[in-house]
Amino acid sequence: SLRELKQFMDKFYIKRGYSDVSVQLPEKVIKNIRVELLPGQKKAYLEEIQKFKKREIKGAQLLFNLLRISDGKLEGWKDVDFPETVSAKGQALATLVSSLGKQQFIVYSTYIDPLLASAKIVKSLGKRIGFFTGMNDDTRDRHLDAFKAGDLDALFITKAAQRGLNLENCA
Repeated sequence: SLRELKQFMDKFYIKRGYSDVSVQLPEKVIKNIRVELLPGQKKAYLEEIQKFKKREIKGAQLLFNLLRISDGKLEGWKDVDFPETVSAKGQALATLVSSLGKQQFIVYSTYIDPLLASAKIVKSLGKRIGFFTGMNDDTRDRHLDAFKAGDLDALFITKAAQRGLNLENCA
């Protein structure tokens, strides 16, 4: 049975710890980019606060709505041809990607919708993109191989597709 096979194979499974591989990893770079809300985002933000003050929505709903707005998720945001026009984060992403030149990079998001909007932005900049998500099981390995071979500039991934990947060839 599969359970017996797994128990048998567990004896042979070797996993290196972080301390074993950390010396081989590149320096971790964290760069926070502060962005101001765009006018449309500010308007939607203030409208949500007014709804809360009028008791049309409760605190948890207000927080959820404000976080969505600050992420650029205005109504129909993912269906817009140029998502960077409705999202300050989208504009910041476009600027950052443009500064990378020919360097490969990964865009990570917990959720698929922001990933799709980000992909539109990056693709509009002339970058070759692929996806490694839980939604493209049929093509994700092909995209991963193309990324590793240097045939793609960017790989868009979600946690749902996580498999302990080693992608040392990207920014």
